[in-house]
Amino acid sequence: MKLPLSAYCHSLRPMLTIILALLLLAAGPSVWASPGEPQAAGMLVTWDEHCPAPPEGARVALDYAATIWGGLLTTPVPIAVRACWSSSVPAGALATGDATSYVRNFTGAPLADTYYPIALANALAGQDLLPGDQEISLKFKQDANWSL
Repeated sequence: MKLPLSAYCHSLRPMLTIILALLLLAAGPSVWASPGEPQAAGMLVTWDEHCPAPPEGARVALDYAATIWGGLLTTPVPIAVRACWSSSVPAGALATGDATSYVRNFTGAPLADTYYPIALANALAGQDLLPGDQEISLKFKQDANWSL
């Protein structure tokens, strides 16, 4: 589910809040079950090379937010995040985020024939179900005023 965020941002704190909300929505419910020993989620952020280069402040803000969020989740599987600094974010939104895929009927799934966002499915299965793929995709509006 994509969530358009239509708030105008004048400081770094609102940007961090938006990033955290997008990460949470894209990964799925905040209740994470892990068949292995609980451990903090590793968040691996990669900026898409096909998008314009983001300003350093945006990189730092996303890395910081990912560190906070990753520390709140328990999963043995790192969560890969693809970020894009883009002009194609819908009007009225500062950013969008979504799971890159949804899977069902995997080992460890609590309910049969139910689709789960890939990051949550990986955590429930205790393994990377789609190795090499990112689990979350984020787009940030490049022409928004993100600074103070």
